[in-house]
Amino acid sequence: TAQITSTSTTTTLQNNGNTYMSVDTNDVVALENPLPVASGGTGSTTGAIYLQTPTATTSGTSHDYTSIPAGVKRIKVMISGLSSNGTSNMLIQLGDSGGVEASGYVSCSHVIATAPETSTVGFDFTPQLASGEFITGTMTLDLLNSATFLWVQTHMTMRTTGGTTYEGCGSKALSAELDRIRLTTTNGSDVFDAGLINISWEF
Repeated sequence: TAQITSTSTTTTLQNNGNTYMSVDTNDVVALENPLPVASGGTGSTTGAIYLQTPTATTSGTSHDYTSIPAGVKRIKVMISGLSSNGTSNMLIQLGDSGGVEASGYVSCSHVIATAPETSTVGFDFTPQLASGEFITGTMTLDLLNSATFLWVQTHMTMRTTGGTTYEGCGSKALSAELDRIRLTTTNGSDVFDAGLINISWEF
């Protein structure tokens, strides 16, 4: 129940016992519980989506997003027209303050209605990749256990040159809190030559 209470110095607006706004005798207004960031305010970051800057994947053997802030609980990876000069499967790796981790992944991806391919070096999202193919889609990473830094992932991607759809999932426990991710390939030497990648995160 909302109510307004007054003293000799302050008038406050309360709802269910929580103070939301106060006004002093100088007409200075203070918001005790400002709107969340998701609603355009400066309060809680819960529900806000922080979209980063796209990166062209037209060169290099890997692309990193670093300085992911503490407290992030969901990351979405978005790719469009991704291609490389080889046939090594593309994947996403996670990392923390100790660097990107390249082992300990439980990962499975497959062309729908075919046998899956597994990976322990990263989250593979392009099984049965052929040279010159262009990959588009998304991968979602969710923090399952903040005490053990355990992340789970799901993805849905497609090969735009043939219409083949890939899907899969996996998990990875880090040694510390996540602060970076990397796009690379299984062999680490194939060079990206087309496309874009971007990420967003939520708290």
